[in-house]
Amino acid sequence: MASDSLLVWMSARDSYVESQGTTTLRIKHASKMGRNVMDFRDTAGELVSLDLQRLKHLKPTIVEIVGSRNPLADLLMKLDSITNEEVSSIFESVRSVIIHEASCMAATVCDFLSRLTILSSFSVSGVDYTTSEWEDLSRALQRLNVRCISAGCGQVCSLARALNVEMLHLSGTPGVRLAELTECTTPLVTVKTLFVSEIDFENTTEGAAEQLLNHIPDLFPRLESLVFDWNMVDPALTIDANANKVVQAIAALKSKLPLSMVAVIAYTPCGETKHAAGELARSLSTDFHQVSLITFATRGVPMENHNFSLVVGGESADARTTLTHLIVQRRSSIITAAQSMLLIDSESVLHQTGSLVDFGGFDAKYIQREIEAKDKEFVQQTYE
Repeated sequence: MASDSLLVWMSARDSYVESQGTTTLRIKHASKMGRNVMDFRDTAGELVSLDLQRLKHLKPTIVEIVGSRNPLADLLMKLDSITNEEVSSIFESVRSVIIHEASCMAATVCDFLSRLTILSSFSVSGVDYTTSEWEDLSRALQRLNVRCISAGCGQVCSLARALNVEMLHLSGTPGVRLAELTECTTPLVTVKTLFVSEIDFENTTEGAAEQLLNHIPDLFPRLESLVFDWNMVDPALTIDANANKVVQAIAALKSKLPLSMVAVIAYTPCGETKHAAGELARSLSTDFHQVSLITFATRGVPMENHNFSLVVGGESADARTTLTHLIVQRRSSIITAAQSMLLIDSESVLHQTGSLVDFGGFDAKYIQREIEAKDKEFVQQTYE
């Protein structure tokens, strides 16, 4: 095993003294190494050669399986050449798995999941599995005690019910179909925290968000926390007749559910939209305790140019404080399933920023060619 080496991309360390927190292993095509899902370099890093023996010392906490021409199958084949104990040592710290537009088959994902022992959160989006494949995936996840799932596709209700999850994110591409939720007749009684970020309204614009909100009490009868992304209603927050109906539907949930926290995230880049955020906060304060409005600038935007607003209220001070930390202090309007684990597990470290390690296959020369070609392409686009 010592002779088996692989070339990975590793993010640069800010400090060689302080702990690096979590490690995220991103499995992706060689041309995507060192780049985020938007295909941009978002941090400094370098190519590093290491063997599988050293790989187990990285102790990844999060594994992302991303994009087309994904080398997951190649990695699993290589892992078959080492002992089960060594494989367990590599993945023993994994608590979150993310599948995003990955071209690997569902059977390959299930094979990977079989090598894990426990999992806090699981995210899937942008894949097209059959009903049978979703059932296989559900069985593979059942033994891992998953507490949170995030889904942007597939049979999310069946998956959430089979896993008895506490937290559910309706987020990711192409968006869970509205019909998948409204036609679900069996309540998801274990879900207590719900993030609603991306829904496929199937060209039904008139009252679609209200229809979704009106169905929430039936589908999630024990819901305690709701986080609603206003982007599903309108890209930027405005208060008109349609918006007022949505606000009223959110407020009405208080009398139907044991809600102890409700939050709305909205894009508010100008004075008019910020004023609308204030109107929204005032409307919700009639039904919810301690409603506050916090504006902030997302990463990449100057600190003083607040472009998003968080309206949050409810009796649970802990939930309000934790959500504010995850959104405002991190300067991000998007919370991943892994990060949101802090809402239901105060000991979770999945929200912490750590090091990134990208695996793109075992052919070092091919990896270097692909990265050089990608960098050259980016430079050409920059100067065109």
